[in-house]
Amino acid sequence: MIDVYNQILAEDPSIPKIQSPMVNSSVLSVLHNNRHYHSHIHENLCSPLNHQLKPITTSKILSMIGRERATVACKEFSTILLEMYGQGSKASTSKPTKEVFIVDMKTHFRLMEQLVENESIILHHVLSCLPQVPGLLNKSQLKEGKEGVPRLIGQVKKKMGEFYHDILWRNVGQLAEETLLWDGGKERNPVGLIHPRVSLAFNTLLKEHLSAQFGDGYPSLILPAVHIIIETFSIHAVSASWDLQVLRSLALSIRPKPQRVLQDDLSLATLAGSYFKKTINSLVHFNNLCLPDIMNDIVSHGVHDPEEFPFLEELHVLRRLKATLYTVQNWVESRSAEYIQSWRVGDFFIINHADLARIYPSFDLLQICGHDRVAASNSTSIKLFTHVQQAIALQIYTVQQKIKNLPEEENENMCRVCRTFSLACLQNVFPPQKHWNK
Repeated sequence: MIDVYNQILAEDPSIPKIQSPMVNSSVLSVLHNNRHYHSHIHENLCSPLNHQLKPITTSKILSMIGRERATVACKEFSTILLEMYGQGSKASTSKPTKEVFIVDMKTHFRLMEQLVENESIILHHVLSCLPQVPGLLNKSQLKEGKEGVPRLIGQVKKKMGEFYHDILWRNVGQLAEETLLWDGGKERNPVGLIHPRVSLAFNTLLKEHLSAQFGDGYPSLILPAVHIIIETFSIHAVSASWDLQVLRSLALSIRPKPQRVLQDDLSLATLAGSYFKKTINSLVHFNNLCLPDIMNDIVSHGVHDPEEFPFLEELHVLRRLKATLYTVQNWVESRSAEYIQSWRVGDFFIINHADLARIYPSFDLLQICGHDRVAASNSTSIKLFTHVQQAIALQIYTVQQKIKNLPEEENENMCRVCRTFSLACLQNVFPPQKHWNK
């Protein structure tokens, strides 16, 4: 190879000959440490190792196009969904009312169908171009068209379409989470910053649309994205509501003097205990929503798939429920010991008997699903979810039993303190030993 760079330097009249690397032998010895100095540029820019390039296949092409199209389709998908909430206008930050979700569902479904049709048209153009690339497809996958242009056979085209739409709509569901919850812009407030009941209402409304009859609901291709959005709204509603409730409960529980409130049955309770009760009730409600409606699935779809279960949502709820129950146990034990040592018997009995008695009904309402139907599943993720769920469920049952035993245990602690007080009072009023020696 000719060293064009050094020739340009040598032939440039603006550069003194003494500075030219073609003339200066010392520079030549540094730049060209071998006798083939004219090929040093080729050696530096071209690696001597020949790395074989990975072949480009149709699946890789469809995957790349599907992921790129998902970034565009998720915006339109999110806009259509947000029209169910206040017609896409600027939402209020107050609690949602029944009049918020006012939208023509036929129009909503038609917009979803148009979105799927637009992506199908793009896929049609892509699939029409693939057979024209030489060596990309096997001859058994092609057929000759009317004008002599090669085309895909029907079965291959169908498989490629299913593969493309599966990647497209799963990515749309994942990307739409940020757009729906946190990207508000100037037109509306982000759903993630509004009351958690809005997310729960979205979740309930989408579930109702999924259970609609065939032809009156969402297109079948878009269902993966809808399922991911339902799970997103559910997890956000659980996390946001639990964060608000447990922080308020903890703030009230650390106060040195408990604030008493009068209940509907004219009994007393602490304000912290009332908020702990509401937190546990809401988590139990969220957990019971995860239970599958087997009869409805059989009536609506003709079959019930036990693997179609919100495993991730259930784990989020059970982890928070476990943390809340342990918090209640530690709060009762620490406050009971403090109140009995300072002889604040009224607060002691309110926490141990009044507050805990109102939590017990939630334990009976809790229904943890035992995933026996998916025990023989070959899915690694399902096996992992069921294993973690069983471990957390065991911890929840254990801490529930400890909370039920707390009143009896704390009463025994109070009896020990009472015996100590009685013995001290008796020693104070009882005559000394000299009195009995007389």
